[in-house]
Order: sequence, then C-alpha cells, then structure tokens
Amino acid sequence: MNRPTPTYALYLDCPQNGREEIVTGEKDPFRVRRIATGKSFTKRLSRFGRKAVITKDNKVLPGGATALDRVCYEKWLEENQPED
Repeated sequence: MNRPTPTYALYLDCPQNGREEIVTGEKDPFRVRRIATGKSFTKRLSRFGRKAVITKDNKVLPGGATALDRVCYEKWLEENQPED
C-alpha cells in the first residue's frame, strides 16, 4: 500500500519580519535538511531572536531539526535495506 509522499517546508521566524519562507512544498527531506544545516541559513539563523521552523504536511515537526534528522535516517534505512 503506497502512502502519499509527505511535503516538507522550512521557515525562518523573525521577531521583526514574522515568518519567512525558505523552502515550501518539498518532497525530499534530505534537501530540506541540507538547506537547514547549510552555511548561509545558519548564518541568517545566528542573529538574535531567530529560529527555524520545519513543517511536515503543514504541521510543525515537534523537535525541529532533530525530528528531521530522524525522518532522513528512517528514509535512508528504507532505501538501503539489503534485498533478501
């Protein structure tokens, strides 16, 4: 049974500007993770009061980056299971 592929989004919450979209509607969690841990995004995130918000199917992932790491790891395990 095939489940629909979830979509992920990455936002930057700023006290001054509100929520800024970085990536939306992305089906590849690895891409969202690469962007969230990248040098450019990390530099923008380092300013006072900013935080990253990661969503899965328009619902905030509790745990943020740690939850996204878990999703990526589980997907990697599915793709790299040895064939019996």
